[in-house]
Amino acid sequence: MSSSATKLSALALVPDVAAWPAIQALRFAHDRQVRIWPPHINLLYPFVSEAVSCETACQSVAAAWTPKADIPAKGPLRIHSFLGARMP
Repeated sequence: MSSSATKLSALALVPDVAAWPAIQALRFAHDRQVRIWPPHINLLYPFVSEAVSCETACQSVAAAWTPKADIPAKGPLRIHSFLGARMP
C-alpha cells in the first residue's frame, strides 16, 4: 500500500440489497455511521491515492478479479464507486 493512499477511499464488500434490512436493524442500534455509509466490510482502507480516479481503480480491480470456487458468489461481480452516501 502506497503511503500516498487517501482515507477518502476504500475497497469494500457491500452485501446484496436484499440483506440490508437485517443488517441495518443491527447498525441502527450500534453504528453511528448508519445514515452515512451503506452496509459494508472494508477490505483495504485507505485504498488509492488522490491522483487515481475511482473509475480507474474500479477498472483495475475488475480486471484483476479472479473468482475462487470455494467462495460462494451470488450473481456477477459488481464494482461501483461512490463519494459519501446518505442512507435513508
